[in-house]
Amino acid sequence: DKNNEEDRDVTLRLYGGNQEMRIRQEIVLGMAGAHLLKLLGLNPTVYHMNEGHSSFLILEIIKDIMEEKQVSFEIAREIATARTVFTTHTPVPAGNDIFPLDLVEKYFKNFWPKLGLDRDAFMRLGMKPCNELENGFNMGIPVKLEAFEGPLDLLLHLIDKNKINIYDIPIVQITEQYMEYIRQMERKKLDIMSEFLVMAATLLRIKSEMLLPREIKEDGEIVDPRQELVERLLEYKMYKYISQELKDRQMDAAMLLFKGRTLPSEIEEYKEEIRAADLLAGLTLSKLHAVFESVIKRQNDKIDPIRSRFGRIEREEVNLSDKILQIQHFGMMHRHFSFRGLLAGAADRMEVIVTFLGILELMKMGRVAISQKELFEDIEIDYLAEDVAPLEV
Repeated sequence: DKNNEEDRDVTLRLYGGNQEMRIRQEIVLGMAGAHLLKLLGLNPTVYHMNEGHSSFLILEIIKDIMEEKQVSFEIAREIATARTVFTTHTPVPAGNDIFPLDLVEKYFKNFWPKLGLDRDAFMRLGMKPCNELENGFNMGIPVKLEAFEGPLDLLLHLIDKNKINIYDIPIVQITEQYMEYIRQMERKKLDIMSEFLVMAATLLRIKSEMLLPREIKEDGEIVDPRQELVERLLEYKMYKYISQELKDRQMDAAMLLFKGRTLPSEIEEYKEEIRAADLLAGLTLSKLHAVFESVIKRQNDKIDPIRSRFGRIEREEVNLSDKILQIQHFGMMHRHFSFRGLLAGAADRMEVIVTFLGILELMKMGRVAISQKELFEDIEIDYLAEDVAPLEV
């Protein structure tokens, strides 16, 4: 009783009234039906549209996907197509409503901008690809149409449909089916029709050449008039497959959402207190001695047996305080490094010893942490401090 009389007439009877009553009923059945399911918290995996009466349903699904996932109409249409099934028990023109375009415009002129479409693009959703905008909006075509991007696309469709070996095309059969499709393309724009007509001429030429004696090359190979066409089809098929693969990846990417950083600033700024006892846990004199012996051996291996006999200029002895400052500057630059890497520039045994003592002193100060996976392996050093501090005497 809360609905006015005009609205109550919409649901008073089925399959009755004029075309305006029918389009109003089908809008309620398809679009309002999908909206009602959404309000009830129901999200069907697949929507089944039987006959064209409910075909407006897919428009509501596309709109919801565009708003929810923030994707384009093309991507939303592909997602919606995968979630819908269309069946018909009356596959004849009289079994499906065809609404005048002005009537469709009356009820959908405020809706197609939500899909990012203009009037002509919206109207073409209900038309066969070979028809102009003059035959009405056909409810037997549920938005997803069998359109071909070009003559090669049509040929591949016919080959797949007839389960034909692409390397052995029955040119007579394919030509007849191709020409039948061309005859159905009434009043198509000339710039689009021309591509299909050129291919039709090519098929007819190949058909006629197949009736003639085959040409034989000098090497004895028989020339197949279909060879060039087969190569073009294989190349087009490869690019079509690649484009479909990229399209699938784009659709998958559109359905991914990435969570941003949501940790409170107090947690992000928290720094665990450094305890010298924990840093030295598991460290033994035998491990330190093994590393020391390994470093000394590497230094001895670097000695040239001939040049080592030459006289050399002795450098000044290394100071422990200076070496500790040097290690800290090295740590500020690298943060994580190995003991051997630290000793890469060591000139003599004394510098190795002083460096080793400097690491021990920094461990005691809690400014570095060391670890070693196995005995005799290199010692890994992590510089923990955020500044450089002098040795406290």
